[in-house]
Amino acid sequence: MRILRKVLIILLSISFAIFLASSSVFAAPQSLLNYQGRLENSQGDLLTGNYYVAFCIYNSTTSTACAPGSTPTAGAMSSAGTSSGTLNGALWGEVQYFSNTNTPSNEIQNGVFNAQLGQYAALNGSLFEGSSNYYLGVNVYNGSSWDGQMTPLQSIDQVAYAMDSALLQGLAPSSSTGPNQIVSTNSSGNVTLSGTNPQVNATGSNTLTLNGAGGTGSVCFFSGSNCLTSSGNLNLSGTSTFGGGIVRNGTNNPNLLFNSSAELGLAGWGPSSSISQGWSSRGNNGYANGSFFYYGGAVSSEISSQPIPFGASTPVTISGWIFNTGSAGTNYILLNAYDGSTFISTVSTLSLSTGTGWTYLTATGTTPANTTALYVGLDISNPNTAGSNIAFERIKVEQGTHATPYSKEGDSNYTQYPNILIPGLNASELQGYVAGVGANNLLLLDSAGNVNIAGSGTFGGGSLNLDNTSSNNLTSTTN
Repeated sequence: MRILRKVLIILLSISFAIFLASSSVFAAPQSLLNYQGRLENSQGDLLTGNYYVAFCIYNSTTSTACAPGSTPTAGAMSSAGTSSGTLNGALWGEVQYFSNTNTPSNEIQNGVFNAQLGQYAALNGSLFEGSSNYYLGVNVYNGSSWDGQMTPLQSIDQVAYAMDSALLQGLAPSSSTGPNQIVSTNSSGNVTLSGTNPQVNATGSNTLTLNGAGGTGSVCFFSGSNCLTSSGNLNLSGTSTFGGGIVRNGTNNPNLLFNSSAELGLAGWGPSSSISQGWSSRGNNGYANGSFFYYGGAVSSEISSQPIPFGASTPVTISGWIFNTGSAGTNYILLNAYDGSTFISTVSTLSLSTGTGWTYLTATGTTPANTTALYVGLDISNPNTAGSNIAFERIKVEQGTHATPYSKEGDSNYTQYPNILIPGLNASELQGYVAGVGANNLLLLDSAGNVNIAGSGTFGGGSLNLDNTSSNNLTSTTN
């Protein structure tokens, strides 16, 4: 027989007790539902004593009632069941203990009790997402058994709306967001995604745009050294691997460097005194991507390209590959600025330490005042043994602020200083010779298309003498 006639709802309201996590200013608040009821027996007398009360929330009046544990225990219910009870399809449930000697929040005075729902089972905002009707069921333990869930269920729609308005469709804002939270910034304007392998996706075929509201700042990855600029330049501080290759939309800047990967032997590079220290060119033998400059000597050495006409205060980019497995120091590709024959400064440097395989490097600089020409230098620092296995290939010098794919315009269209290449003379026969007018030099056309020779030439058994007098430009003496 029931000893309770009813639990009369006197007040139903909602309040939030906010506890901020130490790591976030915007931690989700704990929601507590204030509920007040009155216990009476069948004669209408107010009851005192110790009572357990089960509270459950449903989204339908026909839902199966939750089942509190046969031995009452204060705590949260779950779908799988706990000592406090099983939800049986209810959205939420917990059991609380009341007495006239308990703390003010859970005491009985003249039959009236005050409960703060959410003490054991969290009232998350997601609880009220997806439905517009919510109901509260109440069941009281009478000392020997549960009295049964009281009917009708109490509508708590206004409570649900109040909770949802404080969240956002049941989702709480957070700057360190996990699942089912609204993204918000912290006091520094930053957002941290704390889920496992989080993603930011656009739906369907829509384009996901970063910094698309007219901003001109860069989008960076990991640090300020790896950024995509608003002009479309990608700057990466480390070594990059592109499995599908690189395709650049737009103009591919011409390579200004002649014989940039030793395909013509060492033509255009010198001086011969440095070349004799251990420099050579090698073809594609699986060691590199095509021909390359190779150094196998045992002393520090540097060779230099022929001059590249270039103006002052102009951006210039150099790129190339270096291989270094046999040097005790660091090896370099240098881009040097000159005023005529006078060295001004090094504009850019590509360097690679010992023990490193083929590595692509690039650097950009601006030529100093009075620059009239650029030279590329291949510098070997502190080789430890002969056969040092130091190599360079696919070097490119181009005007502009970023590197474009390797090309060989300097080989096929080198019009500033065109060497006279004699048919039948192969690349290996050009090694050790540089452009000039002295002994052991290649012939060079001047700007007027003339050939100037210092000294004398020998033809068969005779000699050929040339001078610059108008009356006697060519004489031949037969021996």
